[in-house]
Amino acid sequence: MSVVKRSAPSADPSCMERQSARELRSPALYAAAGLAAIAAFVAFAGGVAGAVLFESIAASAVIAVLVGLRLRRPRQRAPWLLVAGGLGAWVAGEATWDVYELGLGRDPFPSAADFFYLTGYPLLAAGIFLLVRRGRGSRAQAHATLLDAVIVTVAAGVVSWIF
Repeated sequence: MSVVKRSAPSADPSCMERQSARELRSPALYAAAGLAAIAAFVAFAGGVAGAVLFESIAASAVIAVLVGLRLRRPRQRAPWLLVAGGLGAWVAGEATWDVYELGLGRDPFPSAADFFYLTGYPLLAAGIFLLVRRGRGSRAQAHATLLDAVIVTVAAGVVSWIF
């Protein structure tokens, strides 16, 4: 008795097109919901409602990374877990800041929020470093990619700092 293996459903080109459309739909919906949430934040900026909305938007980034990690199942999960941890630390910092400022009516600097903010940086840096390092190519290409990432990050940081 011989056993004939059937090809996986994803090998069918029409199934692959449906899968691709499905895969594109989720990020598009997330982007649309994010833009709507940002518009609502601009409209309700300030106060408890604005703070809750801001933390919800930030927390959605953590959730998006974790969902992407679960759906894509990359071989190396550590970089993405570090990125999610860094983003989560920033969410915790924002929430702590708002508790001090809005709930307790105190100046939140310095406060426990700083611990969370400062914890997020090395977690994100380690995650990005591991993502760059695991790429294919020579060591020189990895260094060039890391340098590109640092340039873009510093540029974004300067713009964020100034504005």
